[in-house]
Amino acid sequence: MSRAALEVSADEKWNARSGANIRNQVTDCISLADASGELTGWDAWSAPQADTARERYAFHTMRVERDKRENDERLAAKAQAKLADFAAASNITDADELARKRAVVEAALARARARAKP
Repeated sequence: MSRAALEVSADEKWNARSGANIRNQVTDCISLADASGELTGWDAWSAPQADTARERYAFHTMRVERDKRENDERLAAKAQAKLADFAAASNITDADELARKRAVVEAALARARARAKP
């Protein structure tokens, strides 16, 4: 048997592993329509399309920033609520360990506040 007969393509190996018997079958379920003709890159965008894309990007950027800010505010409020009654919010009973943990949380809140200020 020749070496060429022993070599198996990657597709044939995948088909053998998956149990598929689709050798020599062509499956093409995706078709692309040429929307811009000969134009490519930025030349393929009309002025209204570019304006719409800029508006969508600006809205996306604003929404991502708003979501981050709202999440940070929510987490800060949650941490403040836990700090108000830290002993009840923690499973720790040792006073020294509780004080150390409170200091860590307060330091983290201070860093978050400093980051939030422009």
